Amino acid sequence: MRMLRTNNFRGGGIVPSLNLDFMQGVMHPALSYSRASAGTYFDSTGTLRTAAVNEPRFEYDPISGKLLGLLIEEQRTNMLLQSNSLNAFATNGNGIPAKTLNATTSPDATNNATLLSITTAGSDSGLRTTNAGMTPSTTYTLSVYAKANTGTILFMRNIATSTTGNDGAWFNLATGSVGVKQSNIASSSIVALAGGWYRCTITATTQATIGNNIVDVKITDADNGFGASAGKSIYVYGAQLEVGSFATSYIPTTTAAVTRSMDVCNINLGSWYNQSEGTLVMNALKAVPQGVVSRYYNFLPATGANPQWYLANDATLNRVTVTLADESGSTLFSGTSPNTLNTGSVMRTAAALRAGDCAFAVNGSVVGVGSPGSMPQFASLVLGNNSLNGARSLNGYLQRFTYYPRRLSNPLIQSLTQ
Repeated sequence: MRMLRTNNFRGGGIVPSLNLDFMQGVMHPALSYSRASAGTYFDSTGTLRTAAVNEPRFEYDPISGKLLGLLIEEQRTNMLLQSNSLNAFATNGNGIPAKTLNATTSPDATNNATLLSITTAGSDSGLRTTNAGMTPSTTYTLSVYAKANTGTILFMRNIATSTTGNDGAWFNLATGSVGVKQSNIASSSIVALAGGWYRCTITATTQATIGNNIVDVKITDADNGFGASAGKSIYVYGAQLEVGSFATSYIPTTTAAVTRSMDVCNINLGSWYNQSEGTLVMNALKAVPQGVVSRYYNFLPATGANPQWYLANDATLNRVTVTLADESGSTLFSGTSPNTLNTGSVMRTAAALRAGDCAFAVNGSVVGVGSPGSMPQFASLVLGNNSLNGARSLNGYLQRFTYYPRRLSNPLIQSLTQ
């Protein structure tokens, strides 16, 4: 195994037995990684790329070019057809909208984005698909990549979420800001990309009885307005409708819905792991919104579900909890961070464990101590998931995972997480 340089990680003279440094943009040879489909990610130039089956995705911030880490996501399906061009959407509205295919370069650096324009002024004008395939009482996230041209305001709507019309949100493509969000939209967001592009997103839950299975992508002259003047136009690309409370990486489609498989990353416990005591230091970037349960790592037995040692996001608050459970699933030790780990923040955590003496540190503070009567025995480690079946996927970025075969002191784990 490749060793850490102790002058970088201040290991108190104790050499780590395993260092998985995903911020180098390469996979450690001891890791097993798989994904049963292609998947997209942004490279260091801010270009949307496609990774082949079983190819890890080291994603970069599309604006700064900074490496975010190894992307681990759950399985998702894009239900919208002809997603690159939105060609399965029909023009719709009281004005006369038009769409021009292959009008400019899209986020994937190909000339395949569509120009949505207004030729005759009117209200509620743009693109519509009337058979989105949504089911009742289900949370969906709709996302579209958009770029200003002569127009700057995008309006996105999921009509299946409302019977009163309060089912959309506005986005300003000149300022990169979210506008008015109507009452049936749970959340809306806009993320800046390279070349003036933005990814705009709305999340909402469909009605118990769906009257219209409709999704709209439209132009307006102003925030919280529906009118569109002749000559206004924007570029659109990459429409995605997926079940879930947040958007995941883009899934291109053609004539049918496409499913991106989950990312699975794991390692068997070898000579690097000490069953009696140890310290795990982990850096990760939290990408999911508050209240989404996901796991950063999970130590598992050779058979069965327990014992476990795992780090998970909280079900309701912006915090994480480390848990050590015995063979019956009963908690031997747990520690919980403050409610300050917002979406987009980097977490630095350290769990130091041995029988009778455990501690958990987050971002420079020890937030939990305990005295379990014993240390459970483990056989494997799953990164970014609850198990190999992909339950409770991280939907975020692994950055660094360092294991010391000793229980490091509390002052040292504080230092290692600063």
